[in-house]
Amino acid sequence: MNKKIKNKNLIVLLGNGFDLAHGLETSYNNFANYYLKNVIIKNLLEEGGKDILGYNYYSKYYNKSMYTSVPNPKNLEDKLETLFYLIKNKEEEEIKDYITKYPESLIILKNTFLSKLFLDSYDNWFDIEQAYYEELITIFKSLTSIKSNIKEAVNEKIKTLNTELKSIKIELKKYLKNEVKPSWNKNVSYCLEQHFKERTNVVVINFNYTDTIQQYLNTDLNVDNIKNHHIHNNLNSDIIFGYGDDTDEVYRGLKNTKNNEFLRCFKTFDYLKSKNYRLVLNELITYKEGYDVLIIGHSLGMTDKTILKTILDNDSCQNIELLKRSDLNSLEEKQEHLFELYANLARIFDSEASLREKVIPFEWTVNFPLMYDTDESTIYSREKGLYEKPNSLKFIK
Repeated sequence: MNKKIKNKNLIVLLGNGFDLAHGLETSYNNFANYYLKNVIIKNLLEEGGKDILGYNYYSKYYNKSMYTSVPNPKNLEDKLETLFYLIKNKEEEEIKDYITKYPESLIILKNTFLSKLFLDSYDNWFDIEQAYYEELITIFKSLTSIKSNIKEAVNEKIKTLNTELKSIKIELKKYLKNEVKPSWNKNVSYCLEQHFKERTNVVVINFNYTDTIQQYLNTDLNVDNIKNHHIHNNLNSDIIFGYGDDTDEVYRGLKNTKNNEFLRCFKTFDYLKSKNYRLVLNELITYKEGYDVLIIGHSLGMTDKTILKTILDNDSCQNIELLKRSDLNSLEEKQEHLFELYANLARIFDSEASLREKVIPFEWTVNFPLMYDTDESTIYSREKGLYEKPNSLKFIK
């Protein structure tokens, strides 16, 4: 790859790892733990589960006057017997421990998709949006094996799934808005300062609903023009929450069913409701001389493939910089983490040759947040190898 002048334009793809680096509890697992304790268990104890229990379980709960604790429950009936016993006796801590031990007992929830998430059917809340898509595919595949006279039942299944996902979206937004408070971190600040050096335009494409990044952009970073676009909207508006890969064959199959319910929760259509997607496209077009991309805390998963492909698999994109995680202790762990990102990038790009040309090699990657004892020389070495005029790096300690 020929050396070139460092590009004045930088696009930053910001994911949930940025918030996690601040110690903020913004992961789906954090949300799940909060929701279990403060919504599910609270409602069971204070309201008898009237807002969250499926009708059959709610009526059964009230119709039976006495429950007992079953030692070493072997089947679902025994597990529910013990759970309702704990509810009747207002054993809050015991209920939480019991559900953690027997998550299948949450079959009692009205929201069946939520039940499956707690049951660990989809990798322990790792990605609600991916889990939703898997559930949608299961319903779609069932269409090929059923008679037309029961297709209406399938349509109801999709509507129910979409309603359940929207319910989770509402609760997630409420949790992030009320329970998560952004904080400032000096090491993150130093990291942004070093990566923004010698840039004229910086555009943050913010995949987070939180606004943690804004506290840094409001400071003097010696950049002429900085913008922050919430591609999925922020917590003061209707957040975009769903699935984002409209390029695979299954999506085409979903469209061909002519059943709009299959498409209702795809980000493609939510992007059409918000100005932010078009604003991002306008930024890309503006940079005639191209741009570099810095990825901070984004997993590059398929739930965001549509927008990621538009930005990364683009002739204007010159360099893609990934960051090692400072919280991982060994070099092997950091290599494995970046390998996962490389693999996800390969699923976004049409050409591996283009991928290899753009991605900055592991040897030249630095940590996030920066680690002063190792990253200063790495950045200088990287920029000397990439650009005609390397950046004279000065760390602020």
